[in-house]
Amino acid sequence: MNVSIRQKMMSIALTITLVLGGGVLVAAAQTATDAQPAYAAQAGKWKKSSGKWWYAYNNGGYAKSGWAEIGGTWYLFDGSGWMKTGWQKVGGKWYYLSGSGAMKTGWQKIGGSWYYLKSSGAMATGWQKIGGSWYHLKSSGAMSAKVWVGDYYLQSSGAMATDQWIGQYYVGSDGKWVRNAGSNSETSSTVYWVANGDVYHYSKNCTSLKRSSGIRSGSIADSGKSRPCKVCG
Repeated sequence: MNVSIRQKMMSIALTITLVLGGGVLVAAAQTATDAQPAYAAQAGKWKKSSGKWWYAYNNGGYAKSGWAEIGGTWYLFDGSGWMKTGWQKVGGKWYYLSGSGAMKTGWQKIGGSWYYLKSSGAMATGWQKIGGSWYHLKSSGAMSAKVWVGDYYLQSSGAMATDQWIGQYYVGSDGKWVRNAGSNSETSSTVYWVANGDVYHYSKNCTSLKRSSGIRSGSIADSGKSRPCKVCG
């Protein structure tokens, strides 16, 4: 009899351990990503008190101390249950909440500057590839535009320039400034190449072209070559 009772107690303890352990694993998985925890607020109604909004649950209580998904949109509430707006820092990341409290995502123009907010709502910084183009977002999150960032140039749209001249400087297909491009060319925008060659030349009289036929001319982008000749470059 005592053995049977002891076995049952051990079984119950093991079940509790597994349930609690599973909960810890789920919580850890949720906090390991930018995305908000996957839960929706209980059914309820928005209410306004003293000029502030809060969300009351139908079965009592209210949303507070964190994120709640209401009607497919994410909202943030403080410890007292008041809905937050504007820039908010949560878990070391910045989020932007509109005047309605709705969490914003994608490109947003805020205070005269453009910001990119990930699908999780977290503000992006540094180099980001968005919609096939590269953008540089400052540490403040504001988009860089019409400025050099290292060897790369950001256009007025914020997108990194490629295969084009920026004043007297040329950037290649990878967006990086090609040093010495145009410094030895007969004109700063004209280069020379042959169809079966691997490089473009700044001078038609380059010694490496002496025995070549079918020499073509045009821009670096026209040449389709990724690097300049080491002799005349």
